[in-house]
Amino acid sequence: KHWPDSHSGWYRIKGQVIKTKYARPIPEGAVRRKPKGKPPVVVYVDGKGIKHTRPIKLDKEGNETDRMICEQRTWWMKYTLPDGTIRREKGYRDKLSTEQEAARREREAQQAQAGLQTIDAKYLSAPIKDHVENYRASLENRGLSFDYYTPLKTRLLRIVKAGGWNTLRDMSPADMESYLRELRDDGMSPKTCNDYLAAAKSFAAWCVRTRRLVANPLAGLQKISYVRGNDKAALTHGQADALLKIAGPRHLIYFLALRTGLRRSELRDLQWGDLRIGPTDRRPHIALRAEATKAKRADSLPLKDDIIEALRQAKPVDAKPTDSVFASTPKMLTFRSDLKKARIPEYDDRGRKVCFHSLRVTYGTWLAQAGVAPRVHMELMRHTDMKLTMTFYTDPRLLDTAGAVNDLPGFDNGTPQESERSVALRTGTDDLPIMNSQNPQGKSIALNRGSECPELSISVHNGGLGHEKTPANTGVLMRELGLEPRTYALKGRCSAN
Repeated sequence: KHWPDSHSGWYRIKGQVIKTKYARPIPEGAVRRKPKGKPPVVVYVDGKGIKHTRPIKLDKEGNETDRMICEQRTWWMKYTLPDGTIRREKGYRDKLSTEQEAARREREAQQAQAGLQTIDAKYLSAPIKDHVENYRASLENRGLSFDYYTPLKTRLLRIVKAGGWNTLRDMSPADMESYLRELRDDGMSPKTCNDYLAAAKSFAAWCVRTRRLVANPLAGLQKISYVRGNDKAALTHGQADALLKIAGPRHLIYFLALRTGLRRSELRDLQWGDLRIGPTDRRPHIALRAEATKAKRADSLPLKDDIIEALRQAKPVDAKPTDSVFASTPKMLTFRSDLKKARIPEYDDRGRKVCFHSLRVTYGTWLAQAGVAPRVHMELMRHTDMKLTMTFYTDPRLLDTAGAVNDLPGFDNGTPQESERSVALRTGTDDLPIMNSQNPQGKSIALNRGSECPELSISVHNGGLGHEKTPANTGVLMRELGLEPRTYALKGRCSAN
């Protein structure tokens, strides 16, 4: 493609620009049209009064769907480095500006391969430790926490020292791979080695963005592949009781971690104003502040009665809302000492380590033991991925897998028979009438209840379901059947009082 330039006339653009497309639902009130010889489109007016025409997304058979195809406003530039690597980066809303930037970056990469540097020479001759400090300051200015950029800087300085890098010119993938091998030989886990590699690659990418390097010399390095698993063990109920008995002044912080699954940093930043446990609070809970959580998201955690009472007793009379609930959090050595006093091994029978984060894993495992629905389980753990909750925060060693197998139906003369426990657990919302030893006739459980709600009853005629209101049908409370008000139960409807 050729584009005019006011300074040099016409020149050839080598970089390419693209726009990412995505599908979204067709808004209400939109009009579908089929132009002659063209794909079908939808025409609508947005909230600002602007008219839009979007193509309709088609399925594999070529039929129209209820979604339309949109394009991002920003152009993306795509250019090729001298080694054949294709780079794709975000550009500008203006197409010509994005093409010129892509061409400039491709031209600079070619000049760098030929030995012609297009960046400031002072960056290449400056000590690499100065660049590391500037990178740390950049992360701090972006609003990242101290706990994030401080370990990152420490890892970078270790890599620089091990590789013998004095300037940015000394960075090489061979030195980085050699250092990773040394870490593996010293017993470092694959995850720790990948963290070191990620720190080095992010630093080199920052140098490219700030025009300190033409290309990222570590971009081609790959992470160490390994099978991820839950390396944190959960405590049993007996171990948790033993830990709380010997905890002493740390009893409340351990107790709260077991009842809420709060992380160590979140317990450290917890304030009395975050606790909604007053006598006027109808639903006692913890209102976590966004800046005090790992995901930087304001969440709400319900509280059990026993921890509510413990927090009320521990709260000082003159406590201010901004005062910390805990003066300090136990260090790792202190927690290991408490484990030793409680006679809890540091590693379980599967080699999983017991640490402070195990209290959060214990909370997630106990939720699974209580039969909490997976979606509720994920919400209480404050996760956004169900796989994370079920894989890493549920210890299968403590689950009642044998009891689940015992609940499988038995066989009597080739006919499956349900166990008494499984019958008792049935809600009656989709499989009435229930037949068991107490109800051999298969009658509705509504006939065995008192006349608490006859106007909302569901009748049974000859073993089948009906919806007639009869005096013989004494009724059943929908809430006691496990149904919420204003929901449909079979063919009868229960409305809230």
